[in-house]
Parts: sequence; structure tokens; C-alpha cells
Amino acid sequence: MVVNYNFILDDLHVAPSLEGHSQVVLKISWFLVGTAVDTAGTLHEERYSATTTIKSDVAPGEFIPFEQLTPQALQSWVEISEDRKKRNMAWIKANMIDKRLEDKVNPKVVLIKPTWLQNNNQ
Repeated sequence: MVVNYNFILDDLHVAPSLEGHSQVVLKISWFLVGTAVDTAGTLHEERYSATTTIKSDVAPGEFIPFEQLTPQALQSWVEISEDRKKRNMAWIKANMIDKRLEDKVNPKVVLIKPTWLQNNNQ
């Protein structure tokens, strides 16, 4: 099964002023979307969402002003922070996206309601 992933930034939790800097990112809300297509051509989607606390040492060396932040820098901060929690992106993809998509693409159990059962419930 081929899974395509898309990392999406949602909200930034920002302190207006902290340690002599303005607009300091404290937390990043984000989600990871995985999609896969089954043999019938049906697209399946699974989402994992989280909010990650950003510590000041995530981007050591220099403070990046809010207006100069990029999606790539923010994603990198999330990945560094999640790695510290032993919940890195590879783990999230394998356990929170791939396993759930596999159940959708190749279900182990399906629900079938026989027509005679439908008629008895009316």
C-alpha cells in the first residue's frame, strides 16, 4: 500500500512578548494526513492531529522573528520536539496513519446486513 503524507500547520500559540522578543511561538497545532488508494480506486484518508510545545532550544543559535518564520522551519521544530518524546514522524506514520489506513483499505471485518434482516426491522 502506497501512502502519501501531507503535514499541515493549523494554529500557532504565540506569546505576545517573552524574554525580550515579541510574538514567540510556544506551541504549534498541526495534523498529518495520510491517503491511500485501494484496488477499486477508492481514496482513503486518515488524519492525526496534535499540538506540540516548542522549547526555546529547538532552534538553537538564533531567534527567528515571527514574520520570517516559514512552514518548513515550523515543521522542523515539531519534528525535533516530537523526536524528544519518542513519538517521531516515522512512529506516527506507522502507528497512527498506516495501520488505520490498512484497516480501511483491507478491512479484516465488514458489516453485512442481509435483506431478510432489514425487512424484519421495519
